[in-house]
Amino acid sequence: MNGRNPMTPTKPFTPSERYARMVLTAWYNRDSTKFQAVLERSPFLGPEPAPFVEQERIDLIQDLAQSLSIWESSGKEADAANLSAALGLTRHLARWDDEAGH
Repeated sequence: MNGRNPMTPTKPFTPSERYARMVLTAWYNRDSTKFQAVLERSPFLGPEPAPFVEQERIDLIQDLAQSLSIWESSGKEADAANLSAALGLTRHLARWDDEAGH
């Protein structure tokens, strides 16, 4: 054993990863009020401007979250492949599968 806890991520989550995790948590909890609140929330990036790549990730997560919201209100049978792709990419951006149990 290397002494590290396997349940602890090896590096801290970035603001975009935390934001993607909030989107996924609200989505998987089927909490439409919280999901809408997450969509309206601007991720905290700190006092310094976000690096370009980090801002691009946040913009992408916001677009994916909007796609999830549209899918939820469109009858759900339509565009199941788009839903799967949006969730998969959001999980990737959140490092969702890096932890046991996800």
